[in-house]
Parts: sequence; structure tokens; C-alpha cells
Amino acid sequence: MSVIQNLRTKYAKIVGGLIGVSLVGFILMDASNGPLQSLFGKDTSVAKVNGNKIDAKDYQQRMADYELLVPLFSKGKPMDDATRAQIKQQVLDEMVYEKLVAADMDRLGILVTDAELKDLTHGSTPDPMVQQFPYFADQQSGQFNPQMIAAFEQQVPQIQDGNQRQRLQEEWAATQRFVGRSRRLQKYNALLMNGVYTPGVLAKKAMEEGSQMASVRFVKLPFVMIPDAEVKVTDADLKAYLNAHKEQYTIDQPVRSIEYVTFDVLPSGDDTLKSLGALRNLTGEFASTSDAESFVNRNSEVPYSSRYITKKMMNAPGADSILDKPVGTVVGPYYESGAYQMVRILDKKQMPDSVKAQHILLAANQTRDDSAAHKLADSLVAAIRGGASFDTLARQYSDDASNKEKGGDLGYFAQGMMVPEFNEVAFDGTTGDLKTVKTQFGWHILRINDQKGFETATKLAVVVKSLQPGQATNDAAYNKSVEFAGQNGTGKAFDAAITKQGLQRKLAENIRQNDFSINGLGSSRELINWVWDEDRETGAVSSPFNIDGRYVVAKLSGIKEAGLMTLDASSRPQIEALVKAQKKGDLLLQRYGKMQSLDAVATASKQSVMTADSFSMANPFAPNLGFEPKVIGYSFYPGFKENATSPAIRGNDGVFFLSLARRFSNPMPAVDKAVLDQQKMSLTMQLRQAMGSGLQQAAMRNAKITYNSKML
Repeated sequence: MSVIQNLRTKYAKIVGGLIGVSLVGFILMDASNGPLQSLFGKDTSVAKVNGNKIDAKDYQQRMADYELLVPLFSKGKPMDDATRAQIKQQVLDEMVYEKLVAADMDRLGILVTDAELKDLTHGSTPDPMVQQFPYFADQQSGQFNPQMIAAFEQQVPQIQDGNQRQRLQEEWAATQRFVGRSRRLQKYNALLMNGVYTPGVLAKKAMEEGSQMASVRFVKLPFVMIPDAEVKVTDADLKAYLNAHKEQYTIDQPVRSIEYVTFDVLPSGDDTLKSLGALRNLTGEFASTSDAESFVNRNSEVPYSSRYITKKMMNAPGADSILDKPVGTVVGPYYESGAYQMVRILDKKQMPDSVKAQHILLAANQTRDDSAAHKLADSLVAAIRGGASFDTLARQYSDDASNKEKGGDLGYFAQGMMVPEFNEVAFDGTTGDLKTVKTQFGWHILRINDQKGFETATKLAVVVKSLQPGQATNDAAYNKSVEFAGQNGTGKAFDAAITKQGLQRKLAENIRQNDFSINGLGSSRELINWVWDEDRETGAVSSPFNIDGRYVVAKLSGIKEAGLMTLDASSRPQIEALVKAQKKGDLLLQRYGKMQSLDAVATASKQSVMTADSFSMANPFAPNLGFEPKVIGYSFYPGFKENATSPAIRGNDGVFFLSLARRFSNPMPAVDKAVLDQQKMSLTMQLRQAMGSGLQQAAMRNAKITYNSKML
């Protein structure tokens, strides 16, 4: 006891000091990994956009929203790795774009007020996302009922199950956040889109060019006439070509490439028995469930389809034996195409094998939202029922340029040719029906003009389970991959081992730091993090990565920084082929360029004189000529006279000599104000669509964006 007392007396202050130092250490260590971590030098952003951070917490919150919404709006279908990787990419790009345009939106006063958001989420015709919210459907009709919104918000807080109550509240909150964000961006994009227009002079010129036609005789001297051995390409030639085409070969952001081998995990006999047993255990519930759609989406690897099929549409060996069964029958499990399947017959009815219809497409775009498109569709239906001409309204309003001039006539189309929603209405209806239907393209007004070829069609619920390898099978493949990576840790050894063992070398190029998947591999974020490690050098070999049921060992094969493309193993063959073609073109010009007639060129080169008849000035493609804008453009050069022979024209894959057979104009409709306005609108919509599809990419291309791989 005296020893202990002595320690207490003499060393109390020292021990207390040590404890204090330890506590401070723990606090600092915790802070460096918690909310205060940015104060201690740890970057908590997933990306920086022109110096502005996108914090990891905000990114994770957005991802959490999407992980709630995707299954909710896909009727319970679980998210697989590929879908999750796609969503991660979408969320990141979305947040980068929002950060890019935030300052512009603030300066322009573009916002979504509380009153507007309330109307978008609680109004009588709210945002389409709200209308599709599963709990807002009328129990009788299945259609959206705005009164269900208030009922939902009143009833959810009273739910006794805390987990269910929280999930429903979070789903509704995530939906409202999505609607608010989307609306603000829609306003910004619409502002830009509406600034695009087509002047009347350009619209008239486009119509005139579309009516200009030409026919030519020509001789094509393909570049392949010159053997590769006659063309020498040096590094100086390749670099000169790159410098002459900087705009085409400038890389917007750094990318990396890998070579890799895979060790596949293939199911064994024991694995097959287990997978088959798992499906058999579902047979009873499958036969008795009243909600086959939800059952399939929960248990099958292939989502539920409501489509009716006939025997000739079912491409399976046992089609007859399945489709001949009565409604309610469960067939299987049976093995087909690498998976076990179980089928339940849900319904049978007589359906046509083809339908003749016409439609008016009203697309939701930057100038007309989904609600406005829906209202316009309803008003046009009322007008048609009141006696208005369907054909006339199609020509005036339809956004489907492929058939609007034919009054929206689609002709006859077979079962399954159209998108599912459109297909269902067309084949379930009867001749004379006039209906509206929404698809991914917008709102359609559909009129069924004829149906033929009626036969028995069957609706099926199909549960698909692929074979899953067991642990022993997985361990065997893993051990092979570990052995390969351990014995071949350098790029040189990696290459030699592939050759010696007869393995298949695979290539993945242009891997960006912000990617979540790799072509050929799928969801691969861990491998991408390895590729983009700041200390990683070309030739480095990875440890095995488990990706989508296989083990992958990769070698970093290329690093390309932003700027003008550099010549390496992946880019050199492409540039070399282009330079060879250029040099071959020069040789062809030297040998045949001074000849004065097609016959002379054809005789000397042993090529045939061919014809290209009645091609348009407005189209860079012509039969027999192919995609040759320069050649087609010269055919309409005013100085090029009939029966004259053109100078040599270097095309995309050869040198051309032309003789103009004739140049003529197709009859043009009278260009009155209505026709010109229609042409202006058509061209303007094309411009707006092109601008809209490239707006986000263009904004990102011109910004300084850096990504924090470790936080993605």
C-alpha cells in the first residue's frame, strides 16, 4: 500500500498530464475523421467545380434520395450494381452541372418559390413525378387523384410501424426535393432554349436546298489501291497530323487505360442444385399470389412484362407446351439460356398480330412541360371528336417529323414494334378507338384505323434465376487470380504470363476519374480508384478485384493528360491509319490528278465508272457514293457544268472524279407565311433539341473540374 501511496503522491500530476494528452489525441483523431475533418487538411469534397466544392455529405444525401426513388418508381424492382453505378454517375454529373450554373441562375433570379413548389407538389395538376407517386393513385381507377396527397400526409404520421412511417416520409420528402431541383434547372434550360431560333432566310434556304437534286457519273479510287508498303509514316508525320487537327484530338479531361485478364467464377454441379432448389421453394407462393407483377419484380432477375405474346413471338423450345396451358398454370422450374425459369399463365385473349394506326406526338421539352403537353393532347382529342381533321392537326402539332406530313400515319406495325405503353393501347383497343397514351417520348393521341390477324395471345409472369456459384467455386477462381497477380507484379511479367498461359488480354480505354463503370466490366469503382491513385505509374499491376462474378487483375497501360492527344500504344494505330490514308491520297492525286475524263481515269486505274442518281443537296449521304460531304457539295457547285469532269476530290476513303449528268429541282410548295413558319419551327426545334442534349456536356467541358477519387 505504501508503494501505491508513494506513486499517488509523487506522480499524480505527471499521470494526469499524460491522461490529458491522450484525451486531446483521441479528440483530434476523431475530429480528423468527423465533422471537423476539413480543419485538419482532409478534403471532404467529391469534386471541385471552378474552385467550388461539392461536399461528400450532399452527394451522399442525393444518392440516398435516388436509392429511395428508383425502386419506388419501378414497382419494387431492386437496384443492381449496374443501375447503382449508373445512378452514381448521373448524380455526380447532375451536381456538377448545378454547381456550374448556380451563379447564373442566382444572377438571373431563377428560383422556385415556396408557393410554386407547393403548386408543383400539391396542386391539382402537379409535376409528373408527383402524379406518378405510387400512393397517390385512385384505388378504383388506378389514375392519379390529387385528393390522395392530403390524405397521404394526414395518414402517414399515424402509422404505428416506425420503419414504415419513416420510409414513406423519406420517399415523399425525396420526391419533393427532386421536383424543386428539376424545376429550377428546367427554367434555366428553357431560358437558353428559347433564345434559339431560325431566321426566315435560313428556313427558306433549307427548303430550297432540300429541293435541289443532282445525278453524277463518277470514278472512285479507294485508298486501298495503294499498298501499305508504299507509304512510310514517321513520328514527325503523326505529330504534324495531330497539330493540324488539334480541335479533333484535344482531350478535355485526363483519362487512363488498362489491360486486364479475368478469372471467371462459373457455377459447378452442386451450385446448380442449390439454385434450382431456391426457385422450387417459391413455387407455392408464385401460384397463389394476387400480385404477380410485384412478386416477379422482387424475385426475378428479369423485370415483369405486361405484354401479351403469341406462339410465334415466344422464341423458346417449349413455347407450345407453355402457351397451351390454361390460365393459372405454373410451368417449371426449367433450364433455359443459362438460367432457371418458372412461368405462370396469367391471362389469354384474342389479339391482332398487326395494327394500322396514326398518331400525334406532343413531346415534353424545354418550351412545353409534361403537364402542358397533356392538356394540349386532351384539347386536340376533344377537337377531333368534335369533327376536326386528325390529319390536319397532326401536320400542325405533331413532333414526330417522320410521319407528321402524312397525317401521323404509322401504317401497319406488328406486336412489339412500338414502346410498351403505346403497343398496349394499340393492341388492346378496337378499331376506331381514339385514345391518349404517355410514353418516354411524350403524349400521343392514337387512333386505331384497322386490326388484323387475330389469334390467341397469352400474358405470362416469368421468374428467372441465373445459376449462382458457391463458396468453393468462388475460392478456386480467387486463388488462381491471387497466384497470377503475385507471380506477375510488373508490366513485363504480366504480358509474358498472358502469352505463356494463353489468357485473353482485354483492353479498357478512356477511363475518367469520375467514372463508376468500365466498358466490358460494369460497375468498377474500386478498380477505378486503383487506376487513379496519384502514385500509380504506367506498368503497375493490381491485386485481384471482384467485379460482377469474376476476379480481375489489371495493368495500368496508359495515362493521357488533358490537352493535345499524345501518341501511345492505344492512339498510335488510329492516327497512323489516318496519315497513311492522307499519304495514299497524295499518291493517287499525283498519278491520276491531271487526267481530263472519267474514262481515262477508269482505264488507267482499272476502276469502274459508276452512277449516283437523284441525291439531295441537303443530305451528305448518297447511294453508291456513301457519306461524302465534299463530293456531294461539289456536285452542286454552280461552276461545275453538265458533262464536265471535276478535278480530283479527296473524300473520306478515296479520291473521286465526277461528271455531272444533270442538276434539277423537285417541285416546291408555295412558300407562303404558314409554310415558312412551319419550316422555321421545325428547324428551331431541331436546333433546340441538339442544344439541349449537349448543354450539360458543353458546360462541363469549359469548366475546371477536379474529382476526389477517394470520396467517390
